[in-house]
Amino acid sequence: MFLIFGCRFPVGLRLLLLVECGIQLSISAVKAARKRLGWKKTGPKYCQVIQEANRIAQLAFCERCVEIGNTFDDVIFTDEFSVWIERHGRLCFRKEGMPAKLKPKVKHPYKVHVWAGISKRGATSILIFTGIMRAEFYVDSILRDTLLPFFRQTFPDGYRFQQDNDPKHKSKKSNKWIGLNFSRLMSFRNFFFHASFILLISIT
Repeated sequence: MFLIFGCRFPVGLRLLLLVECGIQLSISAVKAARKRLGWKKTGPKYCQVIQEANRIAQLAFCERCVEIGNTFDDVIFTDEFSVWIERHGRLCFRKEGMPAKLKPKVKHPYKVHVWAGISKRGATSILIFTGIMRAEFYVDSILRDTLLPFFRQTFPDGYRFQQDNDPKHKSKKSNKWIGLNFSRLMSFRNFFFHASFILLISIT
């Protein structure tokens, strides 16, 4: 019954209680009972869709990390994210009889990209940029000017670097730069997950 209260609208709950239990209640009584049981109305939150096969692979990877005692103490996790500089409120107030307010919406809103990395020893600098992130920019502005100084300052005793499967990350220019600047490259492991390719590079 608790699950029923949590996943149904009051009208549906009222009908279900009547059909299944023979209990006739008003909608207000249903709402009050649901509130007393601790259920409240919230919007759903976004989450990644993971295929069943990848769930098994991810679970196996996590179990392997626990088995070997991998605490990721020396791993820097990096990623990029795009932010659209545009917002449209869902609510507005108007007097009865007045037309709804209009807000123009551009076809291609202005956006910025954000790159950063995190680790148990701290975070990298946050790099904010516009335009298309090409391999040249990734190597020069991110790997060379932002990430490498962080490595040298924060992980002088060695580290592992994580990035996803973005084409710029796997380009010839990026691979060549990593090979030249990470001369003490010891090993790498590839893990295939849903929509991502995680590359762990061990540096000592």
